[in-house]
Amino acid sequence: MQNAGPSIAAFCKAETSMKHIDKAVKNERSELFDCSKTLKDLIKTNMMNNSIDSIQVEIDGTPHYIRFNTPQPNKKISENDILNASKNLGQAFNSGGYVPDEITRIITERLKAFQSKNVPIEKTNIVLCKNKGKETCTFHSEIPKETTNLVNDLLSVNKQLTDVRKKTKEVKKEHVETKKRFNDDVFESLKHMNGMIRQIQIVDPKNGLRQSMILKANVEKKQQPLGIRTIVPFIKEAAVRSLKKNLSNEDFEEEFRDELMTLIEERPFKESNKVKFMKKSGVEP
Repeated sequence: MQNAGPSIAAFCKAETSMKHIDKAVKNERSELFDCSKTLKDLIKTNMMNNSIDSIQVEIDGTPHYIRFNTPQPNKKISENDILNASKNLGQAFNSGGYVPDEITRIITERLKAFQSKNVPIEKTNIVLCKNKGKETCTFHSEIPKETTNLVNDLLSVNKQLTDVRKKTKEVKKEHVETKKRFNDDVFESLKHMNGMIRQIQIVDPKNGLRQSMILKANVEKKQQPLGIRTIVPFIKEAAVRSLKKNLSNEDFEEEFRDELMTLIEERPFKESNKVKFMKKSGVEP
């Protein structure tokens, strides 16, 4: 196996540099984020008190909108949701249509109805976005003075936060690319080590202190999350398989659910290889 020392050194140096960059802006970014959150809460109260649904503002000459955010339904579904939606399928046989398509339609409609009933009850939030929405829009110049001051403060804080994020991303870009370039080499090297772990000694360039770190390789296996689009092919396949057995409607439903759950449980896993760079012990002089 080719010596992975240079790749590991470059990877660790890039990771350490990225951590220093994030640490340098952590407090500033946190303060701006908290300030933005507070201003949005105050603007929300002002908009509600003044019956304002949306405020149009300009950012670098482009219209943006301060709006209420509507919670979206959770698109993930559980195996239990699917089982409940696949009961009482008799109407699929009486519709005159292609049975697998009819079963798919019935189940997906039930799942969508279930999702809409389970929209999380959350406090309405304020968002600043480019999407105008359908609500009545009030121009920045037409809102009450107190709200105007809060909006101006939010735009100022938002610009600062955007600038910090953009600058941080630009400074980190070289190190991110280096880390990506050597990630596979480092992972392959760690695969041949006990526990896929290697201890690394690094020296902080700012203070000269030596620190013990570890590189650890992880292989993560995950199945695709269950969603309505994900399960449509499984529903059709389970229906086709079950219909071939010429069962009664009652027996068909039981067989169909068994086939469907088998297909879902056997859906392929996706592997992702990751390398983690972590502290092992305290700082050593």
